[in-house]
Amino acid sequence: MRLHAHRSLLTAFAAVSLCCSSSAAQDRAEIIRLNEYVPLALKAEGFDRYAALFHADYTNWSMSGTKPLTRAEFLAAVERWFDAGNYATESEVVPVSLELFGDFAYLRHFQKEVFMAPDGKRSAFVGEFASVLKKQDGRWLFYSTSFHTTYRGPVEGAPALPDPPSLAEAAGSPLLGSP
Repeated sequence: MRLHAHRSLLTAFAAVSLCCSSSAAQDRAEIIRLNEYVPLALKAEGFDRYAALFHADYTNWSMSGTKPLTRAEFLAAVERWFDAGNYATESEVVPVSLELFGDFAYLRHFQKEVFMAPDGKRSAFVGEFASVLKKQDGRWLFYSTSFHTTYRGPVEGAPALPDPPSLAEAAGSPLLGSP
């Protein structure tokens, strides 16, 4: 009887562990997809759906700027840029690390975006990002973003993003889902 109780307890614990690690893996995949998709969402889904990806308390800081922008300031600048006929056509993310803390996530990544201007000219942006996301009502939302621009100019001159960390480099890192 006692052995059966221990097996039941171990089975229950294993099921909870599998459930939680599976959920964490799903969250990680969703967060990375969201970071890659967000520049494309504006053109694909419109401004209102794009704006809904950002938490009410969102801030955005370009590290070359003097102060972080509030959500309203950031979205007003994006809306002016989009209304002028600009939009993203490509987005690529290379995650460096991703840590989950309950309903918060901290992602460090490289990102490359390609833009189309109203005159038909394409340009590229490459940057290093640190983003905090918050899960609210079952959805991950951007809570805070800080970034450093490493390249802005013609697509032809844009550097390639670095390779993702190898399994050996990332062993035990939050990127691979270790606790």
